[in-house]
Amino acid sequence: MTHQNLLVWADKQLAWGRDALRRHALSPNFELNAEDKSAVIKRVRLAAGIGYNQDCDNTPFTGGDLHGGSITSPRTILVRWVL
Repeated sequence: MTHQNLLVWADKQLAWGRDALRRHALSPNFELNAEDKSAVIKRVRLAAGIGYNQDCDNTPFTGGDLHGGSITSPRTILVRWVL
């Protein structure tokens, strides 16, 4: 998937998903810390109508969040599970 295709795909995702993609892209080794994990869970629950009576800001994933890592750096693979 090219960067442009990734950005087009990401732009079609729900707000919480775009925020989660941004958090992953900006995290060292693409691994979320405890604070980011909690923020993603909060946004998923809010989107599903479970708990949380407050709204939260979602910052979407953009081209500026992409890093030009080297070929030898760890890679992240986005997948979708279909049951």
